[in-house]
Amino acid sequence: MRSGMSEVHEFQHPMTKITSQTILLLSLVFLLGCSRTIEPISYGQDDCHWCQMRIMDPKFGSEVVTKKGRTYKFDSAECLLHYWHDTEDEVDQAVVTDFERPQKFIDAREACYLVSEEMPSPMGGFLNAFSHSDLALVHLETKAGKLYTWEEILSEYKK
Repeated sequence: MRSGMSEVHEFQHPMTKITSQTILLLSLVFLLGCSRTIEPISYGQDDCHWCQMRIMDPKFGSEVVTKKGRTYKFDSAECLLHYWHDTEDEVDQAVVTDFERPQKFIDAREACYLVSEEMPSPMGGFLNAFSHSDLALVHLETKAGKLYTWEEILSEYKK
């Protein structure tokens, strides 16, 4: 020991260290177990939560993440809409695939929807999602159909 300096020893109870480490570990497990993130769809491998069909076409996949952090994948916006009506209060996030950019998710509530019998979708609803109405209007110029907002398409699928 150096002259003039006194040695200070702090006492730390062994349980304090264990308790702190345990709390940190449990916090990490909780945060990871309850993450509310969109997962990529494995096309050709994942099944639709609603209709149980294999998700095949990258232009139509959709997904819901619940408030509890559960992720449900769908082969089309139609299946997501059917699921939505049964579980709306449980949904935290909902995404659909942008028809113009396959495998690119967009917020389902912000998307513009085009229903056109000249543009088939997996469940036969002819429902296609677009990130912007301008993109959907381009298709509407050459194909018969109708544009919908989220609220409008929800109403259509309640029928």
